[in-house]
Amino acid sequence: MSKLCKNCGKYPVFSKGYCKYCQYKNYTSIKEKQGSKYTKKKDKVIKNGNFGFNTQMEMFKYIWNTQPHTCWLTGLALKEFDVRMFAHVLRKGTYTYFKLNPKNIRLLHPTIHNLVDNFKEELREQYSHVDFNKWFKLQEEMKIKYEEFKRKNLLA
Repeated sequence: MSKLCKNCGKYPVFSKGYCKYCQYKNYTSIKEKQGSKYTKKKDKVIKNGNFGFNTQMEMFKYIWNTQPHTCWLTGLALKEFDVRMFAHVLRKGTYTYFKLNPKNIRLLHPTIHNLVDNFKEELREQYSHVDFNKWFKLQEEMKIKYEEFKRKNLLA
């Protein structure tokens, strides 16, 4: 018969003498006790480009809860949460360190988001109510901030 957990004595040992449940409980209580170590780790995460978020969805929900629900380029009201409304100013594939930076995100109507991602010059006339120059100017400013971020954090 296999060994039983040294904490609860009910379940077979998973790791270091504990069952899976007690191992998890022990891990989380240690994590809570060492709060100061984890805040230092969070600073390191920001350095590497996570900005305190683990996933894009986590960041999107934060932005949705803290920013007005209007399209940044047109001022149209955005009624309900939709991931297609969160536009990365700098593309997340090319500018990987800003993927989870909320300052690199603008709320845009899904149609407008598609237009700025797949921009063609002939769209200017058809969508004259959209200030594409405002978007491109922001992109240039964010590229400068991205390079400063990389230099400051010794990433390039």
